[in-house]
Amino acid sequence: MASNLDRVPFTKRLAPAIAACAMLVVTVVAIGGPVDPPSGPIGPTGKTIAELEPRTAINAANTPGDATSLFRITQPGSYTLTGNLQGVAGKHGIAIAASGVTLDLNGFAVIGAAGSLDGISVVASDLTTITVRNGTVRAWGGDGVDLSTMNANNARLSELLVSANAANGIAAGTGCAVTSCSVFGNALVGISAAGGCAISDCTTYSNFGTGISTGSGCAVIRCTSYFNDAAGISVGSGSTVADCTCRLNTTDGILATSACV
Repeated sequence: MASNLDRVPFTKRLAPAIAACAMLVVTVVAIGGPVDPPSGPIGPTGKTIAELEPRTAINAANTPGDATSLFRITQPGSYTLTGNLQGVAGKHGIAIAASGVTLDLNGFAVIGAAGSLDGISVVASDLTTITVRNGTVRAWGGDGVDLSTMNANNARLSELLVSANAANGIAAGTGCAVTSCSVFGNALVGISAAGGCAISDCTTYSNFGTGISTGSGCAVIRCTSYFNDAAGISVGSGSTVADCTCRLNTTDGILATSACV
């Protein structure tokens, strides 16, 4: 015997399901907005890179140089290169004269010339919280990167390739951190650091002085020093050298003074 449901036409039995689907479509459209895009050109809907990561480009307008520098940073902030920098005789490449500066080389090279000074150099006294990172510094007439000359404390240098400079590759002041740098073929010390510094995950190769040289109370960790013309690693009193490799250096592999580990 047929049930009451069997007597209802098939189309009427589908009506509740069709109504539910229609309601779902209306709900999705209401949440997602109109299907048809508005007329006219499509404009930006998000923030620009400059808004997401505001940085000042190193150039003549933003960071004008002076008698001893191609470019000079005089205000705190985040700065970046937008292309390779070519040095000239008698000048630093980039001079830093303010605390609170982050200099991102942005993967570009700071390249020296005959008779030039330092590639990147601190030129004011007692500066702090300076970061230099992410690029190449080579062939300068002085140090590649000098953050020690005027007592630049509490600085950080990372991911730098520093080579063929006429003095030190990297010179760091007190309490600095140097990490993930590769330093090659400089005329003096590869990485020179004052007291209280941490040097980690760096390589120094074929420098004409010591590969890594520090003051007292420093840590040199996971570094490699190879084929330098003096000691591989030389640390001051109360320092720690751990997980490092020194090979084929002219004098000592690791040279440590009192109270070192």
